Amino acid sequence: MPSQTNNSSNRISSESTDAKRLSDSALAKPLHPEDLSVGDDVAILFTSCQYPTFVWYGFDSGMQPIEKPISVTYLPLDDQEALVVEQICLPFVLCRRFDDRHRYLDVRQVQLARLNKAFAKADRKARRHDQEVAARENPKTTKRKKRRKKKKKPK
Repeated sequence: MPSQTNNSSNRISSESTDAKRLSDSALAKPLHPEDLSVGDDVAILFTSCQYPTFVWYGFDSGMQPIEKPISVTYLPLDDQEALVVEQICLPFVLCRRFDDRHRYLDVRQVQLARLNKAFAKADRKARRHDQEVAARENPKTTKRKKRRKKKKKPK
């Protein structure tokens, strides 16, 4: 009988360990704006927007008072990517993209989630690879960029 108890306890502990490992490494964790810090790997979970009542219901505003805006939350329409937080001045956050360009976010309009470091690194690596492949497939655009750089060189 003790061997059965031991096996069941091992099974329970391994299941809880698997659940903990999954929750720690594979799940994006939603963040409050106060929990952000420089160097965090984040992505946008949700985007919200507010509309005046008369736009939402037409010009018949009998259902809601006209002063009260309607808030709509939706999934972002653009491609999601891992961003690195560069600077914070709430409610604004300056983030760096995979191609070293910057993106400004307003945390009143977006819900951010903290990403696993390994996932964010893999995302940036895959996006750089895709960008290089696209440049190889369309060499005309890269030649144009090289010509523009040559013309802009100061004498």
